Amino acid sequence: MKNLKVIYLSLLCVLSFHLFSQNSVTTTPTNPFICNGTATLDTTNVDTLSIIWQEIAALPTVLPSAVTTLTNLCEGSYMVTFEINGILTTENFTISTPFCTITASISGTNPLDIVSCNGSASVVPTSGTAPFTYFWYGDANGETISSISNLCPGTYCCLIMDANSCSTDNLCIDLLSPTPSGDTLIINGGSSCLPTTSAIMVVMEDCWLDYDAVDTAYITNIILPTNTLDSTLCTWSVVDTTGFTTNYSVYYTYMNSACYDLQLMIYCYQKSSNVKTLILTQGMYLDFVSLNELSENKKQIVSVVDLLGRETTIEPNQLLIYTYSDGAKEKKFINE
Repeated sequence: MKNLKVIYLSLLCVLSFHLFSQNSVTTTPTNPFICNGTATLDTTNVDTLSIIWQEIAALPTVLPSAVTTLTNLCEGSYMVTFEINGILTTENFTISTPFCTITASISGTNPLDIVSCNGSASVVPTSGTAPFTYFWYGDANGETISSISNLCPGTYCCLIMDANSCSTDNLCIDLLSPTPSGDTLIINGGSSCLPTTSAIMVVMEDCWLDYDAVDTAYITNIILPTNTLDSTLCTWSVVDTTGFTTNYSVYYTYMNSACYDLQLMIYCYQKSSNVKTLILTQGMYLDFVSLNELSENKKQIVSVVDLLGRETTIEPNQLLIYTYSDGAKEKKFINE
């Protein structure tokens, strides 16, 4: 009976020693994209050669043995067994991914106008762990700093990642030309059909036109599409009080054959005059097959220059001056 009592006390000592082991495992979290967690065993009184690391998983990874520190660990559950004073002991531990709490704000300043590239954009982290990494994309693809400048009108987006590889949602800002401040001159060129289904507008900037001197405006030429995938080419003629005419050729897209109010908005917020916006409206019936194309002279383009007189190529979304083989000149804006 005395021998059994001795055995019982010995077993109790072994169990107590195992349950209250001070040989804990310290860990570092892993990156959610890269397995870079670590685990280190406190080897006080431990036989280093007896250390066996194991991953608790259906398909465990083979881990090195007889080492005190493991590296390159992915998120998951692990265990390590070792002998301490001749007693086999097991410690369980977990490698986790840090909880991401990174937020940020984005702000910017608009370019002076649609042809200037003097805008800027900045992002500021409001939470997260420094240092931060910045990834700009969209119209600023490839930038890696928090503030970017010399920006043209466009959309600029940034993603921020902190030291724990936590990332923000996509932060985007649209840098557009400021809204013109000043009077708006509205000219209704009449209508060849009623009622209209809807209005289709094209917006463009022209800082050369004398808005205050505009007398009248109307559509002087229109080329209808042959199918629903094409656009209607429309030429507007703007006449000032001296009789000088400025022509604008623009494209309109629509879905169905119907009567539409074709509108052209021309603006320049930089002008010192009172009138800074011109809105032209004329109702036209647009059809794909029942109307024939209106006739126009067959002429060749001799040169294309921008508003500063520099030669250029035909480009969409820019107001350009076309010179033709018959000597005619016109300002044309191709909207895409």
